[in-house]
Amino acid sequence: HFEVCELHCVECPDGCGETISRRDLSTHSSSCQYKKVACDTPGCPEFLLRKDLERHLRKYCQFALVKCEHGCGQFLLRGKLEEHEEE
Repeated sequence: HFEVCELHCVECPDGCGETISRRDLSTHSSSCQYKKVACDTPGCPEFLLRKDLERHLRKYCQFALVKCEHGCGQFLLRGKLEEHEEE
């Protein structure tokens, strides 16, 4: 019975440590900070924990558009920034 009971509590399968009733698992999963999610920047193949997504976008995503900080003001992919700065 426990294997199908919607009221039975189970541990979060994403590893956050919370215990949730089966019926609430889907709702929890949609906001769990330990769920692996895809980076939403077009072209980025990275999958990371939801809790790390903002930092990834802000500092590490090679496909995020960033502004050149050396005066030209051009926007380019973070992955191309070093190459641009060498020009």
